[in-house]
Amino acid sequence: MGTKSLSPQEQLDIIETLVQEARRSFIYTGYASMVWGTLVPLGVVLTYFLVGRAWFGFIGPLWLSVCVVGIVLVARYYHKIRGKQKKTVLVERMVSNLWVFVLGLCLLAGVFAWLFPSFLSLPHLFCCVSLLVATGYWASSVLTAYVLLKLVAGAWVVQAFVVFWIPLYWSSLSMGIWAFVFEALPGLYLYVKERQQSRSSI
Repeated sequence: MGTKSLSPQEQLDIIETLVQEARRSFIYTGYASMVWGTLVPLGVVLTYFLVGRAWFGFIGPLWLSVCVVGIVLVARYYHKIRGKQKKTVLVERMVSNLWVFVLGLCLLAGVFAWLFPSFLSLPHLFCCVSLLVATGYWASSVLTAYVLLKLVAGAWVVQAFVVFWIPLYWSSLSMGIWAFVFEALPGLYLYVKERQQSRSSI
């Protein structure tokens, strides 16, 4: 039994529907971006405080706590969101899996740098993390056609090289600033859109 071929206009309509679906799904990442974009700068500030006091043994537990708190906050939020949604669409699963993968790779890179500092220096770690985040935003921009995400991806690519051009002592501060400006602030923008969408659907 043959399948009916779609007209060019029908194909365009399907693509447009997928893009709109991706946009509606991606705004739910705003909360996670706000959480990580706030926790990372906070962790950086506390790290400089610990270094200034020569309390180096507390730096590892500090960042472990940052990761645990971030994962718990984001997981609880998405569990709450999933409970309100009637179904999970394919594009939403794609976006979610993409960013879980990026986060997992960032955490693995951090653990590797902590266990084997001679193989992965701090600037190289920050470069890897920045490129992973940039890849996540660029892939998301392709799915959603959000120009903002392309700009954010470009900013993270720049950061991947900035960490090599500045003194080592300031590379962590640079990551903290980048996380706030290009993670927390875009996350706030998406979170506001999410709340507006939620109110309009009631």
